[in-house]
Amino acid sequence: MASSRKPSRRPIALLLAAVLLAACGGRGQPGSTVPTPPGTTLTVEESEFRIVPPDLTAGPGRLTFQIKNVGTVEHNFVVEGTGVKVESIQPGETQTARVDLAAGTYRLVCTIPGHEEAGMVGTLEVSP
Repeated sequence: MASSRKPSRRPIALLLAAVLLAACGGRGQPGSTVPTPPGTTLTVEESEFRIVPPDLTAGPGRLTFQIKNVGTVEHNFVVEGTGVKVESIQPGETQTARVDLAAGTYRLVCTIPGHEEAGMVGTLEVSP
């Protein structure tokens, strides 16, 4: 006697979701440490008193930073050793910075007095 019960699609749906998440990789998004290809945009959020994600990785070449102030006070954004400095990012505002980077490690920081000391620092690792 044949069963009238249909096979569950849940395992297939879970597998498909896992594959899609792995393929997307979260490149350039807050919390991401997945290397990005050159010419991509890295999204950074600043708030009191942190930079999210604190650690980024990217390939060498042209990078665009989208820096959003999700906090309640003014911040700025500096990629040390590159000349990149976004002077003022007001609460709720998003600023863009573009830079060509060679392989190396770069420090990200908010240089408004007291912010760096309070923890507004990060690292960008650029590697082939």
